[in-house]
Amino acid sequence: MAPYPVAKKCHSARPNKNGSSKEWVQYIRDFDQNHKLLANQEFKHVASFRLAAAVLSTKATERCILLLKSWRAQASLIDPFRTTSNDWVIRAAMFAKRAEELEAHHELNNLLSRLADFYFASEIDSAKAGSTRNDSSHINAVLNQLKWANNESARTTLQNRLKIGRKLRSICKKFGTGLLCLVPFSSDAPYHISATVCLKMKDVEIREFQDLVSGYEEFMRLLCEFGTSLLNILVEHREIEFEYERREICSLDQFTEDELLSLLKPVPYLKTNFYNSAYDWPKPDNWQWSWPTDPTWVPSEHPCDLCGTTQCDCISSLPTNRYRICYYDRKGRGIQAYASSRGGLVFNKNEYIGELTGELVPPATYDSPMTLDFRRPDLPEEPVVCQVYCGDKGNWIRLVNHSCNPCARFVFKVVSGKARVMLQASREIYDGMEVTAKYGSDRLKGDNCLCEVCEAKRVTVPKTTIPG
Repeated sequence: MAPYPVAKKCHSARPNKNGSSKEWVQYIRDFDQNHKLLANQEFKHVASFRLAAAVLSTKATERCILLLKSWRAQASLIDPFRTTSNDWVIRAAMFAKRAEELEAHHELNNLLSRLADFYFASEIDSAKAGSTRNDSSHINAVLNQLKWANNESARTTLQNRLKIGRKLRSICKKFGTGLLCLVPFSSDAPYHISATVCLKMKDVEIREFQDLVSGYEEFMRLLCEFGTSLLNILVEHREIEFEYERREICSLDQFTEDELLSLLKPVPYLKTNFYNSAYDWPKPDNWQWSWPTDPTWVPSEHPCDLCGTTQCDCISSLPTNRYRICYYDRKGRGIQAYASSRGGLVFNKNEYIGELTGELVPPATYDSPMTLDFRRPDLPEEPVVCQVYCGDKGNWIRLVNHSCNPCARFVFKVVSGKARVMLQASREIYDGMEVTAKYGSDRLKGDNCLCEVCEAKRVTVPKTTIPG
């Protein structure tokens, strides 16, 4: 017997752009009956309501997540906002040029183009503050910097950029640049509020939009903080990991509002290891001091392996902001080296990259790829004194992938008064290279290893038959 046909959910017909408020509320309710804005039907302008509904929707948050995933998945670093000039004309010219280069159909590039327009308008308006010069004189200065032909076509191009940037600044006025990530790029159901429609909104419509979303102040604040963090990753390379990434969340549909907001928060990194004293700690072999105690403890007279003194702050002088979280196909997330200049040297051979931090637990507590056995080379026979478990707590070093031909290694050193697991470059590491370390042959065997060496070995070359 043939199965019963599954009834499809019926949606009301899409209202036209001049449709009534009631029609649009009903239309959006058919798609998302739990949308928080549906309870508020006190609005005069349909475009204001549609934009507010789009920004407050789960779709907007998912789009931000996809934007970040797209950025992380890029093989090479796009760095369109790197500038060292203090001259507003040079910076404005750069942003105008970047907007031209980035304007494409890809949403990540659309976001960067949108941000470049925003910054372009900001530079022009900042330069105009207290000045009697009109836009034309500023536009001419930028054209000269760009070495573009000073004709009507070129001026119109920059005038349009300025108009777009000012409209975006007006929309984001109450909430900051993080809102740029939440404003739709295309006219998708059920809100049908494209970027073009947003840019045509009048001042009164923008004010009503801001009033509508201001009714959800805390929710908007946290959403815009997430958007701002995303932009900081893209523009300023303040690398941030989010809870939804750590927990490998694929869909947001099953989460409540509070749960959703918690997933969008940055993962708090441990600056130093967390010693969990709740465990029944066995005394390590050849331990020479009182027990139980933190197994990374060292006597005060023990010198630092980096500087040779007994009192130092070497651990605070390790490099910062020289990495980027990336997606590496089947391996998932990993760490890419980042330099201030493209292709530049990031880490010298034997330079310390960072410390692996996590929860310190007794040996053999976990059988997990997120653990590392901690040995004490300063003790006879170098016993394993604990495990560093990074499944729940840790820092970005835990994202370093395994390789059978690594560019870094884990070493056990006494640094600034504690025994630590340090990641050290085993050769020169350049901008764009994946930072990898060898985790041991017992951890990854055969087809379980996804490093570039083992992947190459699995590639079979078809035999060719020579006709005889």
